[in-house]
Amino acid sequence: MKEKLNRASGNLSDRPAPSRPRFLYPLLIIGVLGVSVSAILIRLSDSPSLVIAGYRMAFTVLILLPVGAGDNSKFKKFDAKLLGLSVLSGFFLALHFAVWISSLDFTSVASSTVIVTTQPIFVVIGSYLIFKERISLKALLLIVCALVGSSMIGFGDFALGADAIKGDLLALAGAIFIAAYMLIGRNVRQYIDVIPYTLIVYSSACAMLIAANLIARNPFFSYPLREYVIFILLAVFSTVFGHTIFNWAMKYISAITVSACILGEPIGATILAIIILKELPTLWQVVGGTIVLLSLYLFMKDQHRLSKE
Repeated sequence: MKEKLNRASGNLSDRPAPSRPRFLYPLLIIGVLGVSVSAILIRLSDSPSLVIAGYRMAFTVLILLPVGAGDNSKFKKFDAKLLGLSVLSGFFLALHFAVWISSLDFTSVASSTVIVTTQPIFVVIGSYLIFKERISLKALLLIVCALVGSSMIGFGDFALGADAIKGDLLALAGAIFIAAYMLIGRNVRQYIDVIPYTLIVYSSACAMLIAANLIARNPFFSYPLREYVIFILLAVFSTVFGHTIFNWAMKYISAITVSACILGEPIGATILAIIILKELPTLWQVVGGTIVLLSLYLFMKDQHRLSKE
């Protein structure tokens, strides 16, 4: 994978950075709001986790397909390497949705969203291993602090039973998979426009999730209308106006910066869980989550400083 990424990306440090649109950060705020509602919508659904993930991707592809079909010339920029990396990105996105959505069957919205938001740690670790980007001692210490905060959440959830711990571990796996997805996307997006890229990624993820549902023998049809409404809302708000905005932004800012913006997701999701689901966070979740988010915020500031040196 390292060789593939390096060949496809080239020396990105030698490429001039495109100018940032004025509406970049307002759109990122919309993206954060979009992904913040995803955990709530998932908890409101009674469908199997893989079915939720599969329909979310399927409806997203159907929404974006008319937009992408309007200009086939943009798809001609794909060569074998870029296409392979895009499919690989879709594979990691499918894994992320499969495990993270499943985590919400076992643990709280607060625990799941805080733990999955540790993705910047894995983005930076991946950047160091693959692209030899620097990690400061301060960053390493902050990573340890964030992991301590996650451990506190896990320790608090231990009292809730083995299922809660299982959910926390699934959310952690989701963080690793989404980090791989973002690392690949950051590089491919330097060459490919957002709509063709996301269509390839989302279509690949959709195909993989359909295959997973077939293996699990989950029914695809005969769900109540309410479930299909939830699937469409997940596609529109959490994917088109969430993940797609983040994919678009990665042409102008680093994957680390995009990850930092997503730190707002667990805050918004926890507030919505309190209001809609009446799910109050425990003391361990509040303390551990605060440590995680504060550590990640300081960690992002340190990475931003290093990127300018």
